[in-house]
Amino acid sequence: NAVSSLAADADGNVYFADTELQAIRKAAPDGSVSTVAGHANLAGLTDGPLASAYLFDPVQLAVASDGSLWIAQRRGLRRLQNGVVTTVDPWLEAGSIAIDERGNAVVTTTVDGRFAVVRVTPDGARTTLVDTGAVVQLLDNNRASFVPLAVAVNAAGDVFVADADSSAVFRLSKAGQLGVFAGTPYNSAGKVDGPPGTATLDFYPDVSMAIDDAGNLYLGAGTVRRISATGVVSSPAVGWGAAPVTALAVAGGKLYGFTHYALLQAWLP
Repeated sequence: NAVSSLAADADGNVYFADTELQAIRKAAPDGSVSTVAGHANLAGLTDGPLASAYLFDPVQLAVASDGSLWIAQRRGLRRLQNGVVTTVDPWLEAGSIAIDERGNAVVTTTVDGRFAVVRVTPDGARTTLVDTGAVVQLLDNNRASFVPLAVAVNAAGDVFVADADSSAVFRLSKAGQLGVFAGTPYNSAGKVDGPPGTATLDFYPDVSMAIDDAGNLYLGAGTVRRISATGVVSSPAVGWGAAPVTALAVAGGKLYGFTHYALLQAWLP
């Protein structure tokens, strides 16, 4: 009911936020579905063991390498670890979430009324990574805006951001250097494949991103696009036909995609 996010762990379990149900659900490798956190149709902000913890409109999920599950609500960032739910930040409004190599959350949100990408540690400390000023400087365009729709982090700690304003994907290296990774900034959104400056990207109506172990980035925005570690965009055939994919996750050599009605899987191309 109103699923908006996917996350997968190393064992091949796929988690999704069932927003209207106020719960987190899990699809096991055999396809069986169970509820792992929250209570059906009962919203709340209570922390603690799963039996007594309540969620309030969970919308985005990410799995850390330690097995903890981060939960972004419409307001508030929560964390599920060892069967206990805690609140990391009660006020944060995250549009997308990923976990970096150190176990911190990387989220899209707003800072002083403007969109930004922010790192949040498990104890709630925030650091702004990318904001409008950084994008203006990168693109040398004083009129540039910044509307980050999705984030992903690779094993090296590089942060990738899908920006709706420029229809491009940026990469913030672990060293802090921001650059255009894929797409053609301010070209019309589209489905042209190729290297940066040639390829066009379409993030309508929304986009999700996932990265495999080889550093390939997958975008779900109706169809599935693949961006190699060097920024070359392609449109692989993953066996789903024209299924309208709204969320993606990668784990165990498989790509997972969600439509409004089904959870799909395919071996990585």
